[in-house]
Amino acid sequence: MGNRAVICLKDNNKQNTVNDDDLGIYLHWHGSEDDVQSFLDVTRDLMSDRLGDTVYGKARLLGVIHESIKGNLSLGLDKCKYLDTENYDNGTYIVDCSKMEIIHQECLHFDSPELEYMEVNNNERF
Repeated sequence: MGNRAVICLKDNNKQNTVNDDDLGIYLHWHGSEDDVQSFLDVTRDLMSDRLGDTVYGKARLLGVIHESIKGNLSLGLDKCKYLDTENYDNGTYIVDCSKMEIIHQECLHFDSPELEYMEVNNNERF
């Protein structure tokens, strides 16, 4: 139960697949596309003329999310292989940290009899 998602952090938009060793942010209650997009928008504005600096951008994104979620639950940071990337809620957003943009989304749906893997591109919606 939740509104879960993982944000898979990429340095550029050349790769839109989740790799085990990619750094990821786990969200338990704030994983909707609107929430994630809001975090990215705030971070993009914060980074301003340093937007392409992915090392600082990733840290600032985590900081923005941390400041938005009170308490000591519902937020995690680890390699994607240790996070709940197949969470049946919002799945995994792949983010190009050089632009702070969602470039791809992968998610599982309960609606499919075979629980097929659905890939959702930035221009497509459920």
